[in-house]
Amino acid sequence: MDTWDGFGTEQAGEDNASAQPSPAGRVVVALRRDASRVLANWALRVANLPAFRAVPDLRLAEIQNAMPATLAAVPAATATIDPTIDTEPLAYAGEVAAAHGRKRRETGFDLGVMLTEFGHLRSEVWAAVYRIVDEDPSLAAAPRELQERLNPTLDAVLIAAAEAWLAAG
Repeated sequence: MDTWDGFGTEQAGEDNASAQPSPAGRVVVALRRDASRVLANWALRVANLPAFRAVPDLRLAEIQNAMPATLAAVPAATATIDPTIDTEPLAYAGEVAAAHGRKRRETGFDLGVMLTEFGHLRSEVWAAVYRIVDEDPSLAAAPRELQERLNPTLDAVLIAAAEAWLAAG
């Protein structure tokens, strides 16, 4: 079973033997499992951007670039107990996002296009969160708890990608 200590557990008994991850922790685990769907939805959105449609021979791997690794790093960075102490997950998420930003600059895509990509990533991640919560009403409180961690994580990867895009010029 995946554990996400950053979101604590619900205490089931005195011995804590049957403690469960909190609702937010369970959503993060489910989000990680749903990553391929999130990535596919993101790729559909991005492939339909005019900048990408203008390059008809662009392969899916070129569209995705480092986004699969970025998306894989987001749940781990979000689930960190304290990102000011355990900085590695967020730093890694920033590194892979920066690679995406550099590659977009090297291949001639505008900064606005790359920022739009990350906006679509944010939309798809949150759509997945709400899809997961809709499937299990016991998780209804999770989005509020996740908001305090997921949005700053998504902001950090966007900033890392934008800074790398700018530095690559």
